[in-house]
Amino acid sequence: MPKELTPGTVCLQEIVSAAQKGSKVGLFAQSLVVAQSYFDDVRAMSDADQVERASRVHGKYAIDFRSGGLITFHSTRSVPRGRSYDRLYVPGDVRHDVMLELEPLIATSKEPAIVGYL
Repeated sequence: MPKELTPGTVCLQEIVSAAQKGSKVGLFAQSLVVAQSYFDDVRAMSDADQVERASRVHGKYAIDFRSGGLITFHSTRSVPRGRSYDRLYVPGDVRHDVMLELEPLIATSKEPAIVGYL
């Protein structure tokens, strides 16, 4: 079984920085459990004064920032519908069909980005 790709510390810091500046960020991993495992690290890297709310409700993990930024945690196996993001962070080996499903999530962003991590 191939090693699962994980975002490094620099990538997680970039995610936090973008959200603290007001971007809506989706962090994706191969499974929801893995994606949610980054919650505590991301929260610890965040400036506590800028965090409005950090929640773990009914399997949905999210960190809301006073700037209007947001970080949510997802699996590439179940792409959320009806959401809008500025930046998506996905495993670098994500399948093409999944990328096509992710693209609409950033369609309304003024500065859309899909970032692959290794």
